[in-house]
Amino acid sequence: MVEYQQLLQLLLKASQDKRFVCEEADRALGIMVGSMTPLPLLQKLRVYVSHKNLRVRAKAAVSLSNCVSKMVS
Repeated sequence: MVEYQQLLQLLLKASQDKRFVCEEADRALGIMVGSMTPLPLLQKLRVYVSHKNLRVRAKAAVSLSNCVSKMVS
């Protein structure tokens, strides 16, 4: 199970300026969304939608949206 601190680190890496790091973290977030049960992941992501870093909020919102899309389909 993904812990809050690990998820935060992944969101922080995904919001960096370094292209390779950002792409790999985005890929890892996508895999996480695809492989985890949506509801527990939604609960964990919800915390970071109001993070003080705008980029972290954006990455969390995109992952949250992907999670909801997975639930609907």
